[in-house]
Amino acid sequence: QIGLSGTLPQEIFDLTKLEQLDFDFNSFSGPLKHGIGKLTNLKQLNGEQNKLTGVIPNELRALTNLITLRLGRNSFQGNVPGEALDQMTSLSYIDLSNQKEQGGPGLSGELPPLTNLKSLTQIRLKGNSFSGTVPYNFLKNVNQDEFQYADLSSNSLTGTLASSIALIGDIYLQNNMISGFPTDFCSAELGAAYIEYGCNAFLCEPGTFSAIGRAVSNETSCAACPEAIYYGSTTCGEDETKVDEKSILAKLYQSCRGELWDENRNWLDDNQSICKWAGVRCAKNGFRETVEALELGANNLIGIPPTELYTLPNLLSLSLYSNPLDSVSFEGIENANKLTELLLDATGIVSIAGLEKAPQLEVLNLRFNGISGHFPSKIAEISTLRTLTMAYNDLSGSLPSSIEEMTNLQALLLSHNNFSGKLQSVNFPPSIRRLDLSDNFLTGSIPDSFLTTVSFDANLEVDISSNLLTGAIPTDLTRFHQLNFYLKDNRITKLDKKLCSMKGWNDGDVGRYGCNGLLCPTGQFSSNGRQSSSGNCRQCRNGGALYFGSSTCESYSAATSLTILWKTTLGGVSLSLFFLG
Repeated sequence: QIGLSGTLPQEIFDLTKLEQLDFDFNSFSGPLKHGIGKLTNLKQLNGEQNKLTGVIPNELRALTNLITLRLGRNSFQGNVPGEALDQMTSLSYIDLSNQKEQGGPGLSGELPPLTNLKSLTQIRLKGNSFSGTVPYNFLKNVNQDEFQYADLSSNSLTGTLASSIALIGDIYLQNNMISGFPTDFCSAELGAAYIEYGCNAFLCEPGTFSAIGRAVSNETSCAACPEAIYYGSTTCGEDETKVDEKSILAKLYQSCRGELWDENRNWLDDNQSICKWAGVRCAKNGFRETVEALELGANNLIGIPPTELYTLPNLLSLSLYSNPLDSVSFEGIENANKLTELLLDATGIVSIAGLEKAPQLEVLNLRFNGISGHFPSKIAEISTLRTLTMAYNDLSGSLPSSIEEMTNLQALLLSHNNFSGKLQSVNFPPSIRRLDLSDNFLTGSIPDSFLTTVSFDANLEVDISSNLLTGAIPTDLTRFHQLNFYLKDNRITKLDKKLCSMKGWNDGDVGRYGCNGLLCPTGQFSSNGRQSSSGNCRQCRNGGALYFGSSTCESYSAATSLTILWKTTLGGVSLSLFFLG
């Protein structure tokens, strides 16, 4: 607590023998950087009440000696890296609580079971946005004699608790959306409060509330409250954040010419629940139904969807693809605290300004639109993104270095654009598993550093077909045992035989067909530039196919120039006009 600010200096992570790192109650900001994984001797990591943002990095998995992880009261968001935490088997204390305190959306997604943490004694996850049910096997292997408590209060957890969860001991769940639990949670053997107040000592029943969501004394006894529809309510009265979902959907219908929709069954019918309106999917929260998804793709929506859609409190998925919309505004998308999937392919949008404020987005599809200019680097601010699809737009320039900062990104699909420059200029995050950069204008050779951040045991699919890449394929790529690597129609002039021994590549085609399973040799061609079950590499009769991986026998020469005369996006289809000469 000495007023330090700025980002954590990268040099700290070079102190590889460090056992304790304390920076509680300062003003450090920015993400917790990947270098944290170097501190393999660390036993204490204490960074409570700073201004750290972004996701909690998977690199924590390397801290297998860590006993205390205390990062509460920051502004982390996204999913908790459950698999990483489960490998940190020395952990005794975890505090990731109150990540919403500074105005952010907090940690979200489903709770990880954390079944390997046998030494854990306390875990604090309160004050976040965790959703779904508590896993039946949550903390099932902790030492019940040593374990003290799990605080999961003030989240968005739903459903009925499994009786197995009661075995771990004290668990705090007030101020969630719990709809039921077995009596295992309120046995008289648990103490005097349970003898006095019964199951209310665990959570106040629906129709009642208490300031702490349960009864442990006369001062905190559960009082009548008809508006309290969940177990464990801590307030009584109309929820100030409650929204009129029906009115919002009605505005969508009116704004987007609902009378012309291909399917508008039951819309605006007062005798039907909104959950029976065509394209509306609901889920139960306690005793109420709430909108969970709008599935209105290819339905002839016309106009501009209202931004009030982002205030639907439990909206997980918004699907508006293949509609002739005038535009889509992202004003207010920061209110969509549970929106994880946004599908806007072929809607004619040309701008995505403001989209970077989406707090929990994991899947973003923007194919077949008119988005132009450089790659929108602000998208990297959506730290929760797992899939980003922007194929068939009019993006140009070099791929930005900010892509590496998208630490949860697993699929990046950017084919059929105008990207240029060299692959040396960009690194991809370690999380990447599917990469499609085909049908662009990338130049130069494939660098030895290509995908070096990705684990060798990853199952990868990479498509860089139909670019202007030259030279050889680097043999360093043989570190990947499972790789589908598509390279047709470039200017590859060398194929090392080491690459031809990778039997697991291209769904086993390299094992079956050798080098031809990767690329057809010069002088030969195939429709997909390699041999597979769908076709062999065939000899060109009149020359041509001067490069490895040709899909036709068109003649190229060293003097061949590719002159682009016109490229535009029209009606969601990317068109190219060029001369070969």
